[in-house]
Amino acid sequence: MAHLVDKHANYLMKKLRLSPLKLTSADDVLIVYISGYGSYSRLHLKTGGTQLYPNPLVRYAKRLLHFIRIHKHYLINPSFVRSVTQLDTAHGFVTLESGEKLPIARRRLQPAKKALQAVLTGRSPIVTLSNHTLE
Repeated sequence: MAHLVDKHANYLMKKLRLSPLKLTSADDVLIVYISGYGSYSRLHLKTGGTQLYPNPLVRYAKRLLHFIRIHKHYLINPSFVRSVTQLDTAHGFVTLESGEKLPIARRRLQPAKKALQAVLTGRSPIVTLSNHTLE
C-alpha cells in the first residue's frame, strides 16, 4: 500500500511541475497544507515532502475551494486537522494529524473555527476552547 501512495505522490509531483494550478479535489488527498510567502507557495504533502512553486497562495485558495484559509500564510486541508484550540479571544491554533501546530490569525479565528467545526463534526474531532474540551 505504501508503494501505491509513493507512486501516486510521484505522479502528483510530475503533474504539479507541469501546472501547479490545475489541482483537483482528487489530487489534494496528499496535500496537508499550503504555506505562502509573497509570490511563492510551498505544498506540504502527507508523505512528508514539500514542493515550492512560483505562485501566490491566493491562486491555490481560488482553485481548492474546500481548503480553509486560517492565516495569511496558511491554507489547510480540513481532512488532516486533528483539533482546533482557542486560547483566548485573539489566539488559536490548529493541530494537524502529524502533530504540527499552525496559528490561526486573530481576524480569521471565528470564521475558521466555525468552518472547521462544520467540516469535522462527522469525524467527531476534539475541539478545545479555553481549556474546555468538547467532543
